[in-house]
Amino acid sequence: MTRRRKIGIGMLVGAFVPYAVAMWHVSRNNWTPLDYPVQLHRGEIQTPEFTSEVAGTYILFLQIQPRRMEFQRQECLLDLESFHPERCSAIPSVVESSWKLWSGPNQVADNTTEQTWKAGSYSNDYTRREIGRFRARQGERYRLSIDFRRDPSELNAANPKLVAESIQDWEGFAIETQGTFALGVLLAIVALVLLIVSGKRRQPTHVS
Repeated sequence: MTRRRKIGIGMLVGAFVPYAVAMWHVSRNNWTPLDYPVQLHRGEIQTPEFTSEVAGTYILFLQIQPRRMEFQRQECLLDLESFHPERCSAIPSVVESSWKLWSGPNQVADNTTEQTWKAGSYSNDYTRREIGRFRARQGERYRLSIDFRRDPSELNAANPKLVAESIQDWEGFAIETQGTFALGVLLAIVALVLLIVSGKRRQPTHVS
């Protein structure tokens, strides 16, 4: 085997190793350290302790399963009806609340610490209503207490959860994963060219 052929095979084998490492780097952290099924009721609810594996800003959500109640009623209860608020005149929101975040005996954040957006997010698996934001340190343990001012128990039919999810650096991840993928493609092309050239040089010459 020629040296050029060995180099080509080595480059082809290792072409997408950087991409695999980048994907592992993206997926190795737990971006949702709090995913707590809860029975909602008026008054205070406390979550178990959770550990933030990634430093940064986290969003607190009240999450429910979709299609467990009539959609318009769901939007009103979660205070997500922005275009036709008159449709909720007889269905008041139940998400009005205050919350506090604790690390050990110390309160480190509450519902006034960071700006909160009246926003919802939707998928086939969940409907989420943002209820707050906080900043966390890597490896620190927290617990959440939230006080609902109105009775949210109607949402229990939709299997509610309290969720804390890190705001991920999608732009940085995109640069990392797309850049390593493009590098892998380039290396694979160079490797194939080397193998083709090496193969042609090895072909015997026939004299007629």
